[in-house]
Amino acid sequence: MRRVVAFLYKAVRGRELGDSPTSVLMSLLSGYGKMAFRGLLRSRRYSQSAQPHFVGARVIIQNPKWLSTGKNVVISSDTKIDSYSANGIRIGDRVTIGSFSSLLATTVVREPGTGISIGSDSAIGIRNTLWGQGGLIIGKNCLLGPDVVIITENHSFASLSEPIMTQLGSRDAVVIEDDCWLGAGVKVLAGVTIGTGAVVGAGAVVTKSIPPYSIAVGVPAKIVGTRK
Repeated sequence: MRRVVAFLYKAVRGRELGDSPTSVLMSLLSGYGKMAFRGLLRSRRYSQSAQPHFVGARVIIQNPKWLSTGKNVVISSDTKIDSYSANGIRIGDRVTIGSFSSLLATTVVREPGTGISIGSDSAIGIRNTLWGQGGLIIGKNCLLGPDVVIITENHSFASLSEPIMTQLGSRDAVVIEDDCWLGAGVKVLAGVTIGTGAVVGAGAVVTKSIPPYSIAVGVPAKIVGTRK
């Protein structure tokens, strides 16, 4: 049984399972079976979905016809996805989205957003909030820790006679290139590009673009080193 579960896990996730107790393996197998069944039922409404595809409990997917998922995608429990936007939401192969996350491509229906794209083998941590109004591109093999927030739209506040919430905002895309690591609680503001292989320390607020292979920390984030 262990070898069967290990084989299935590697086929789904693309990596070795490791030495875990049999009871844990059985629980894992049961959980993935239920998620695969939910994924099969839901994916019929997507614009495109490769199978298998795993969906946890209490997942909310709004406007699924704008959602595209690759093979072996895992959408964990209590996640909300609203795909309605110009480019929709595209999720690559073997992407994992952690529990209690939100992927929102549009916030106001009369002003459709650009959309969100997540490259293959990337992991979105629990309680992440990803906004796609101005466009969000996350590359391959990226790791986002828990509680990461990425913002692609800002409100204007120039007028004192009009409420801030009704003033026209600005939208700017965020690009996170391949093989980046964003630590727990990182905030990324609109218009930022985080270069290939960069690392952003926990709790940082990224207000300006970060060059490839840089290490950045702080509020606002500043470059303190390089991986090269």
